Amino acid sequence: MPTSTFQHLFTSVEPFRSTLLTMLVPFDIAKLIIASNRELSSWERKRHMDVLDDIFQDSSEIDLMKKIGMEVRIFGSDLDVLEERLKDPCAYLEKFTKDHRFHVFVVAIGRPQDSDTTSTLLQDFRHKSQQHLVPDEMSTSQIAQRFPPTVSESISILSKWILCAPNLLGSLSDCIPGWILVCNARENVCVHSYISTFNNCNSRILRMNRVLMRQVFGFKTENDFFFSRLGILYRNISYNTPAKARLVQHTRPESIIIVKLLMLSDSAISLELR
Repeated sequence: MPTSTFQHLFTSVEPFRSTLLTMLVPFDIAKLIIASNRELSSWERKRHMDVLDDIFQDSSEIDLMKKIGMEVRIFGSDLDVLEERLKDPCAYLEKFTKDHRFHVFVVAIGRPQDSDTTSTLLQDFRHKSQQHLVPDEMSTSQIAQRFPPTVSESISILSKWILCAPNLLGSLSDCIPGWILVCNARENVCVHSYISTFNNCNSRILRMNRVLMRQVFGFKTENDFFFSRLGILYRNISYNTPAKARLVQHTRPESIIIVKLLMLSDSAISLELR
């Protein structure tokens, strides 16, 4: 198709334009805009240029967490790169190869049962009065018998993002808290979610090895202060803020290092580097 014909279709013909934008991810749209020398309307930018659509294959799982009152915290130095390449795709392509791999980290915070309950790394679907009666782990059939279909489906979907109660029987045997790769990411994007255990879900320390820590903050050497990008999603509210971190224990390279993310929440979550 000649360039002039495409430009005419993209500029003047509906539903060609809206259909094409719906089919493309934000970074592809950014490249299309540069190549066609056209602009998006403010509404189109709001609708089609959400950086989360460059990260997640299916954002409905994030929407589900927000809908039931969970808080989703997304962080990592690569968020800035993902955001900037939407503004200037040419500069990004000059600096990075097409196979450049991004790392994004997600911590899902469970919805409190009541105002007196502190948010934890657990999403408990059991009524507060029944928590001592309903076991922490149940089989799929038991969950289906004891809970409405919507709860069973939510547990199945959200178990890759957060520890759920009841959890699927046997899925946590001999496990320790840690980061897992989530199979809901775009090509060349590694999404890491933190899954706790029932013994550790009230902890404010998230364990992380040195390789992942460098991918969170993008640092080359272990200086006193690190900075990352933090996005917080809650119901219909979303905002971005810098996440500043500092070493609070560092005696020798082989030792455990605690890095406190000062702006993650009112009761700060920390990362334990080991």
